[in-house]
Amino acid sequence: MRTSNKLLLILFGLFIGCSGKNLSREEAANQIKNEYPRAIDMFIYTGDPEEAKRLHDAGLEAGGFVIIKKTKALGDNSPWISFTEKATPFLLETDTKDQENLTQKVKAAIEGFIEVSNVEQNDENNSVEVTYQTKIDEITPFGKLIKLKGNETKTRKAYFIKDSEGWHLKKKNDSNM
Repeated sequence: MRTSNKLLLILFGLFIGCSGKNLSREEAANQIKNEYPRAIDMFIYTGDPEEAKRLHDAGLEAGGFVIIKKTKALGDNSPWISFTEKATPFLLETDTKDQENLTQKVKAAIEGFIEVSNVEQNDENNSVEVTYQTKIDEITPFGKLIKLKGNETKTRKAYFIKDSEGWHLKKKNDSNM
């Protein structure tokens, strides 16, 4: 084989080997989709009288989702707020320590993935910032407390890191997604 042919084969091999360097929109979307749909959650502080007033003002007591105590005896450490059976589908698993502190995690809505709008590669080709859109749906009665709007679209960012095995989405606790 002539030297020019060998050189051409080597260059072609390098070209094929490097062609997988960039993260495609489809690959980014597929990895981000694994994180969705997800619950938008919030904490209800059941021992706080101000929180009780906030739930009352939002109509959650009148709607039959919570029961709010109007008065408590001195030294009564029980919560001001208790949840009814009607609220059960919106109650999320809450850490034991939070429960001991009279706190309950609730679902406010569901956030779903729409699409990737931009993939921005860094100069070294080992990290990528991806911009994508999500949509807020299925707002629960507790969603009123954080003023969620139906069909609201949000723009989010995700970060990908490349290693020897390919591109990996940095998890939410590793970055501000």
